[in-house]
Amino acid sequence: MDASEAIRRLAARPFQGVVHRIYDPDHGFLETIGSYLSGGRWNRKEKYGALYTSLSKETAILEILRAAEKRNRKPSELGRRDYVAVRARLARVLDLTQPEFYTFLETSPAAFLSDTSLCLVVADEARQLGCEGMLVPSATGSGSNLV
Repeated sequence: MDASEAIRRLAARPFQGVVHRIYDPDHGFLETIGSYLSGGRWNRKEKYGALYTSLSKETAILEILRAAEKRNRKPSELGRRDYVAVRARLARVLDLTQPEFYTFLETSPAAFLSDTSLCLVVADEARQLGCEGMLVPSATGSGSNLV
């Protein structure tokens, strides 16, 4: 089954809750310019940005530590960072933390950690289907993110 069919079978649902973000205060906590310029697991560089948030403060911290490690830097070398918790309410969120999604695609969550092109295909499809966000397993191996 392809990603588009898997997404349709999974079906988007409403999301309401608090999300956590550690961000560069020069850009503001709701801006996506950083992800737009650099690309990410769930957004294509210079095609569209994404707001990367976590469902817990602990996961947000682990994500910033991972970002520093990927750049072979200490977290303090990433520049000043601020923390914010925001109440979010979205009507159409795709929940990729559900095991059925991986069953539909005949793959595993681990495949999405090793092959980011899979993430981008799913993100493109979700955008085309009008999803406002995706709940995804954190690449840190702990917790979930809302992107």
